Amino acid sequence: MTITGNADVDHIIPWRLVREDKIWNFVLACKKCNSKKSDKVPERIVMYKVLERNEKIANVTNEIVSFDMKGYSADTMMRLWNYAKIGGYKEYYI
Repeated sequence: MTITGNADVDHIIPWRLVREDKIWNFVLACKKCNSKKSDKVPERIVMYKVLERNEKIANVTNEIVSFDMKGYSADTMMRLWNYAKIGGYKEYYI
C-alpha cells in the first residue's frame, strides 16, 4: 500500500492498552485508514509482517532506534495482541 499526502502514526497495539510510544508499536497509516482502525488490532497476517519488520529494525545500529527497541520481543508483542483480543478488541482487516 502506498501512502500519499500526510500520514498518521498508528499504534499497532492500541495505546490505551500498551501505553508505549516506541518504534516497535508504530506504523505509518493514511489518515482515513488510521481513523477506521481506531482502537482495533491488526489481523494476524499483518501482525506477522510487523514482527518481521521489527526484527529488521532491531538489527539497526542507531542509538535512538536501539533505545526504542530495548526490551522488545516478538513473543511479548504477540502476547499483547492476544490479550487485546481476549479483552474484546476487534481485528481490523485491510
